[in-house]
Amino acid sequence: PQLDFTGIGLGPLDISTPENLVRSRQIICERLKTMPDDKRDESLACMERRHGGAVRREDFPDYRPLDLAQVQHLAEDPLITIGAHTINHRILSRMNPGDVEAEIGGGKSDLEKITGRPVRFFAYPNGRLADINAAAVETAARTFRAAVTTEAGFNRPGQNKYLLRRIGIGRTLPFGQFKVSVSGLYYLMQPPFVLA
Repeated sequence: PQLDFTGIGLGPLDISTPENLVRSRQIICERLKTMPDDKRDESLACMERRHGGAVRREDFPDYRPLDLAQVQHLAEDPLITIGAHTINHRILSRMNPGDVEAEIGGGKSDLEKITGRPVRFFAYPNGRLADINAAAVETAARTFRAAVTTEAGFNRPGQNKYLLRRIGIGRTLPFGQFKVSVSGLYYLMQPPFVLA
């Protein structure tokens, strides 16, 4: 089947397989991230009204988010660290400083209630440098031990611990690319970055 997303500038998207559904979701998410918050909320409500029952979520169990019991179970494992990611996944660079503080602090507080453990680390929503502003970094620095972006690469000595890079490892990454990514050779040639 296909779903028509012409209303948000995407046209029809194929959701006939779990892989196509995930790809379509990624395309939709990237489009929604570029919209102002009010337009995004309006588009989400419209999509839910129009297509809310079209995707049978139970047919795609591998792609469901964790439920509260699963998060609590993960938090009990001493080898797993659960970090915060805001309340509503708003793009922080578009928010005023007071709202940034509430968005970040509220996400931390919610997770601590769910897990019963302190939450010491943070991942910026979307995570690109364009999505992070000084207020977000300052709030993270007051609230957490460290924070990560989605900028790819290794971190060098002296790297701002509230703008840490990451190496993305997904379930579909071929083993050869995994080895190259974690070897560090590619990332060692990348320049350091700073928040403008």
